[in-house]
Amino acid sequence: MKPTFLSTASEQSRIAQLFQQVRDAVIMIDPAGVVGFWSLGAAQILGRSAPDALNRRYLDLLHPLCRVAQVPHIHRALEGEETSTEWQTVDADGQPQWLEGNFRPMHEAGTRLGCGILLRDVTKWRAAAAALRESEARFRLLTENATDLIARLTLNGVFLYASPATQTLFGAPEQALVGNHIRELVHEDDLHRVLEVFDALAEGREANAFPHRCLTADGSFIWCETSARAFCDVAGKVTEIVTVTRSIEERRRFEARMQNSQRMETVGRLAGGVAHDFNNLLTVINGFSEIILRGLAHPDAARISSQVQEIRKAGERASALTRQLLAFGRQQVQTRTRVNLNDVVEETQKLVGRVLGEDIEIELELDANLSPIHADVGQVEQVLMNLVLNARDSMPDGGLLTIATQCVLFDEPPEDDLRAGQYVMLSVRDTGIGMDEAARARAFEPFFTTKELGQGAGLGLAVVHGIVKQSHGHIAIESEPGVGTTIRVYLPRSESLVNGTSRVVGDVVLCGRETVLLVEDDAAVRGVTSAMLRALGYRVMEAAGGMEAIKRCREYAGPIHLVLTDVVMPLMNGREVAQRVQKMVPGVKTLYMSGYTDDSILRHDILDEGVAFLSKPISHESLGRKLREMLGGRLSSGGSVG
Repeated sequence: MKPTFLSTASEQSRIAQLFQQVRDAVIMIDPAGVVGFWSLGAAQILGRSAPDALNRRYLDLLHPLCRVAQVPHIHRALEGEETSTEWQTVDADGQPQWLEGNFRPMHEAGTRLGCGILLRDVTKWRAAAAALRESEARFRLLTENATDLIARLTLNGVFLYASPATQTLFGAPEQALVGNHIRELVHEDDLHRVLEVFDALAEGREANAFPHRCLTADGSFIWCETSARAFCDVAGKVTEIVTVTRSIEERRRFEARMQNSQRMETVGRLAGGVAHDFNNLLTVINGFSEIILRGLAHPDAARISSQVQEIRKAGERASALTRQLLAFGRQQVQTRTRVNLNDVVEETQKLVGRVLGEDIEIELELDANLSPIHADVGQVEQVLMNLVLNARDSMPDGGLLTIATQCVLFDEPPEDDLRAGQYVMLSVRDTGIGMDEAARARAFEPFFTTKELGQGAGLGLAVVHGIVKQSHGHIAIESEPGVGTTIRVYLPRSESLVNGTSRVVGDVVLCGRETVLLVEDDAAVRGVTSAMLRALGYRVMEAAGGMEAIKRCREYAGPIHLVLTDVVMPLMNGREVAQRVQKMVPGVKTLYMSGYTDDSILRHDILDEGVAFLSKPISHESLGRKLREMLGGRLSSGGSVG
């Protein structure tokens, strides 16, 4: 049936053919609501064919949901008002469906002919719009909560959008960037690099992430890293630049610390190598000086004795210097015991008063319930003395020196290589001249000093730093010019219940008559050590290396009581020598000696497990006491082993 309200048959045919090509539903109803035209689109959208729909009431053909939504709009259109609406219904298969309807009155020469209805299925469009809104919401969630600054800029560098991270990074709201050129944010020395990247992206070339400095709200600059990408329109033309900027201040500080650590490690290895060879020379110098002094019987003995004493003093000063070098390089062998820092502070205070002077007041703030630490007591004393002397030098006109101890818990250690847990803090605070930021940054570098030429070598704090790190601790410095300096040392609390061994005091050199197998590859060191052993009364078997030591053991029929061996030797190290000899001579004692070593027996706290060790340069007294300590019994020169 053709709609009767169209003018001519030919016009009706042309318009009907046109409407049949439209995917939307085109429907015409008369004033009584009867369908006069039903397009193919209507059949597809509403699930009713044209023969089934024509000449029937339109509302009777609809799903109830669809009918309720359209009734008021149909009435208004039939009364001459154009209207539109959107509603949800279900399709012929029972699936959710969204329709958009446009209702227009139809009339000719003032006569109402009915209503034209145009329906469009917008289900997919609404799903796409919902997905777009969800995507936009996720994008907003991402950008508004990202710690990095996400921004859109024009090709010439004007901000179109900036995420809220602007406040976190630069201390200013995002509105402070929008509308401004990037030159307002980037340091002038770095701006050319940024603009070069923008030009490359505009020309379709790739660009890598690049570092630059950005201005903050307080007028300072921070280092940032920016990644930039081109944004293109549908035609592929670059229209915007999208950037992601993050702060790299912490990373740069970490890299600076790493570089400084690597420099110090390199110097430390050099110091260790120098000290190793130097200690061998000092063993010869000091050893023969002692032998000469003990056997001096010359007419001019007093003058010669004085000269040899000067040689001996110079050797002792050189020995102290090598200990500093080894401590700085974290190569010094540690003999750890259970130590109470309060005891060390109180004992050291007796010496401190003599070196500080009357114009510096000392104040102690010691924790009465302080936990013990597991450390080398000599090194702890060295740390404290160096800190005290450093504080003294910063107070040329006098002041207050405060030494404090306290237990500290690190839930999050201040350095990556530290463990969480209980630490014991030693702090030394002065009211001296203080340091600026540049000096603080270099305070632990070797040979760096703020003192005048000749006033200091610049090794004090470097040595402290080396000892603390070797002891698995942490050191921190706070200082301000004109206010003073506080240095805090944190050492791990001891978990051991074993008390430390007491120190042997006295000037008596202990002698013996046992047989000692001496293994040392350096001929001069072997010679002086052998002479010291013989002067102490021991029978000595010398070997220049491991293979010769094993040969001597096989050839010697008598008892061997102790092996005195160097640690670092070619072909066979000291530990291997000791293991081989112990198999051949069950029960033989082993005493290791070295200036420093990277060998495993002196690493990983093995010395705490009872390994006997002497640091070079060795002396008559230290050698004699250690041997008697290991072999048991004491006797003076000429006595018998008891």
